[in-house]
Order: sequence, then structure tokens, then C-alpha cells
Amino acid sequence: MKIKEIATLTKLSKETIRYYETLHLIKPERNQNGYREYSESDLNDLLFIIHLKKINFSLEDISLLLKLKKQETSLSCKEETLNFLRHHIKSIRSDLTVLENSLTIFEQIESIVSTSDDKTDEEKIIPLLKRFEGVIS
Repeated sequence: MKIKEIATLTKLSKETIRYYETLHLIKPERNQNGYREYSESDLNDLLFIIHLKKINFSLEDISLLLKLKKQETSLSCKEETLNFLRHHIKSIRSDLTVLENSLTIFEQIESIVSTSDDKTDEEKIIPLLKRFEGVIS
């Protein structure tokens, strides 16, 4: 595949794809003319990267996961993978707590706003908004 095709399939810009290549996250082959040729494996790696970026993984962590994914299974690989996963499970749980608390606050505000036309809503909403001061982990 040419870069235009893989950019269309992944909805990534050509610049982003090239940037990922400079970070060695993907390694497309070069044809006789020097143009990049992206494989199905490159496409799968880009989709993997996109997914992990959506859940706030750093490019450094994504690089590590890509290396682990391609590494032969070993005791060292298993330990490294478990440590990595445990760290991210803890982080994701923390993020979920913040999101759940935020959702609860927004639902309460929505309920106030949707059921009232009174200007005193502000007195009810301000304390709820102040609760956001305590939801950041």
C-alpha cells in the first residue's frame, strides 16, 4: 500500500504516519523507486497505535507494547508485560473513577437545568461545579 491508501484507511495524516516511522513504531519497506510500501502488518500496527492513543497511552508506552508484541515469549517478556499491564490497569481504573465522578456531576446539573426555569438554579449548580475541584487525580 502507498501512504495515501494507508492514510485513508487509518484516517491519519501522511505526516503522522511518517512521524511514527521516525519513531520506529512502523517500518515500511521501500520499493525500487524508494517509495514506502506499507504492509498489512504496518496497517495493523497503526490501528493498534490509534487505539492506544485513544486511551491516552504515550508513544513511549506504545513503542514498548509493539516491541513486546513482536518479541518471542520468554520469562523476561512475561515479567515486563505483567509490570506494564499492572501499571496501566491502575492508571485506567483511576481515570475511570474521575470519569464516573464527572458523569455523576454532569447528570445532576442536567437534571437541575432540565426541570427548572428558575434563576436560583445557579445556587444549586455552583456547588456541583465546585466538586470538579476534587475530581482530578
